Amino acid sequence: MLKGRGALQDIDQISLFTSICKYCTTIKTVRDIVPTLKLALQVAASGTPGPVFVEIPVDVLYTYSMVKKEVVKGKSTGFRARLVSWYV
Repeated sequence: MLKGRGALQDIDQISLFTSICKYCTTIKTVRDIVPTLKLALQVAASGTPGPVFVEIPVDVLYTYSMVKKEVVKGKSTGFRARLVSWYV
């Protein structure tokens, strides 16, 4: 939801960490969180132990309404609230 809008996720984190981690991935759905984290921990502990990187976008962790509530504080209906609502 926030990709392409200046969020931290706009940084290609996978490219940054690939050279220093044994395993790098991005989780795209809620149902992939547990299996992906289990795999990442197995990879981290296997062979020579080492770092892994798992990117979990905020919109995978939280519902749209929760993200909107955190970004738009209060019950403002002004221009700023409409702009933030559009952005989210």
